Amino acid sequence: MKVQEKAKQKTPPQSAVLEYEQQVKYMKITVEEMQSRLEKMTVTKGLKTWAYILHDLDTDGKGGLKAPHYHVIMIFDKRKDINSIAKQFDDEPERVIVRTKDPKTGKRQSIKTASDNALAYLCHETSGAKAEGKTRLSPRKS
Repeated sequence: MKVQEKAKQKTPPQSAVLEYEQQVKYMKITVEEMQSRLEKMTVTKGLKTWAYILHDLDTDGKGGLKAPHYHVIMIFDKRKDINSIAKQFDDEPERVIVRTKDPKTGKRQSIKTASDNALAYLCHETSGAKAEGKTRLSPRKS
């Protein structure tokens, strides 16, 4: 008798605070489509707050500029898995970051702390971004 073992499927990471990051040249949708999909997610996915910004002044540490890239912060009413959110951007789960986990320590953060830090990072207003000398950006509404 053959015994078949089911391959254990790892549950994708989940969080109520997620970030999508992608270089402009690799984005599979336009910025207008991205905004439209974010607005739709407020109805279909429980997206409460969202913001995005183009980082086109980041330096690479060698005096050159990094490739222009977008950061999109999303705060949901409950945890969402990174796979389902990546699909909203027609992209891979590797492009979605769980923000309720501190990137340096791996420790869990509250939704409020994660939200505050993620939104502040968009404009490089976190203590880490300031310490790294990142160009501070002005928030603006489009």
